[in-house]
Amino acid sequence: MSNAKHVLFVCTGNTCRSPMAEAMLRDALGSDESITVGSAGVAAMDGQPASEETQEILRGRDIDPSCLRSTMVNEEILEESTAVIAMTNSHLSLLLRAYPQFEGRYCLLGDFIGGGEVPDPIGLGMHAYEQVARVFESAMPEIIDALHYSD
Repeated sequence: MSNAKHVLFVCTGNTCRSPMAEAMLRDALGSDESITVGSAGVAAMDGQPASEETQEILRGRDIDPSCLRSTMVNEEILEESTAVIAMTNSHLSLLLRAYPQFEGRYCLLGDFIGGGEVPDPIGLGMHAYEQVARVFESAMPEIIDALHYSD
């Protein structure tokens, strides 16, 4: 499977937005092995589980969150990634400054849904997490199409 495409979602701590997007895209892909999925954070502590709220949102969609663990963005995982999808312009700027050599792989999740950023739901209650999940659900078909039709 060496020609598989790998998409990496990036947020801040890799416990809310990016692991939710990772799990939801993996679920949307089903048995499609041509795309693999991961997530990382620009300020993550390695090995932390997804937030309780993220886990609850995923379980509510029959997606198992138990394998999700936070990872700090690093050169190795960026090198392995075909596409790196950031949640905010701030994340994108940090990636561009720290790892400019991968600039052609970076984009915003908002690019798949008509623009905008994905706000951090941490501390804002389940409604905010549900809104983020709906953003991801609307973006997944576009992300899958873009990955399937990219070089």
